[in-house]
Amino acid sequence: MGNRLHEKEVQRILADNLSRILAKRKLSVRKVADEIGMSNRTLQNVVNGTGRTQLDKLVAISCHLRVPLWQLLCPAPEDADFGEEVLHEILEGFATLPSTGKLQVQRTLKSEAALARFSNEGKTLS
Repeated sequence: MGNRLHEKEVQRILADNLSRILAKRKLSVRKVADEIGMSNRTLQNVVNGTGRTQLDKLVAISCHLRVPLWQLLCPAPEDADFGEEVLHEILEGFATLPSTGKLQVQRTLKSEAALARFSNEGKTLS
């Protein structure tokens, strides 16, 4: 039973994140589905939170939208509980990382920021 509850939460998070990204970029479900070779109905169900899809299709969606797969599956910051205490825990965790861990986090953040700038300029990777 617990697995089903978790599955529904992941579906809701995925649906919310996809809806937000599609709306922000003014993309239609049909256009994205056509461009990645996915059924319009399947993608619409995923966006509505009523359907599931295979991992390879999620990867195709994330590549097409130029967002890391984990961002589709994690709660958005505005949906997550990022109070002052949680932020403090995150910063403490970062401070205790070994130098290689800190370097990896910094590289990831820089890459994400560069990708966001690249996407906002309307450029494509192809």
